[in-house]
Amino acid sequence: MISIIAVLATVISESLIAYGGAELFAAGYDSHRHAAAWPIWILIGLTAYSLPGAAGFFNLKGKAGVLLPVLAAYLVVYGAMRFEFAGDLKLWDFSWIPAFADNEPGARRLSGPVAITTMVAAMLWTRATYRANSEIDLESLPRSLAGSFAVATFLVIAGTTTERAGEVGRAVAAFFASGVLALSLSQLAMSG
Repeated sequence: MISIIAVLATVISESLIAYGGAELFAAGYDSHRHAAAWPIWILIGLTAYSLPGAAGFFNLKGKAGVLLPVLAAYLVVYGAMRFEFAGDLKLWDFSWIPAFADNEPGARRLSGPVAITTMVAAMLWTRATYRANSEIDLESLPRSLAGSFAVATFLVIAGTTTERAGEVGRAVAAFFASGVLALSLSQLAMSG
């Protein structure tokens, strides 16, 4: 049980670092438009991490094994972006594509934060899926989280120069809390 909580804390910590990075990048495009909220990032990370296990549990192979992650990525990532930026869950609505192509002012205003948030969400999805497929080894967890701690330190330093210092700082503080929890629990789980 302790090892499961350590793994979940690791995924949550990496989701929070993605949130901090998205907030920092979004600040460069629009000082009033934020990236997606932190619960959305945790949802993306945990969903992406759990999908390979779900596919294995239901013994999905071939097309079904490929279709489940693609469909889940669409539902979670696109649904999160629709909810955060459009205020609805109309997953079938692609009316923004012609507005974006016609360079309408509303679409232009949202294009930077949405593009950055979606790109970082895709990176988080890829990282969490990789973590799930390679399994998080509790023994090497300190070494694998070292890069995330370095990125968090960079984000908090870079974030101090923007109007998003508070959001980035809170994301990094939450990352440090969950990262230290993951490291502590991994050591506790290995000690028996």
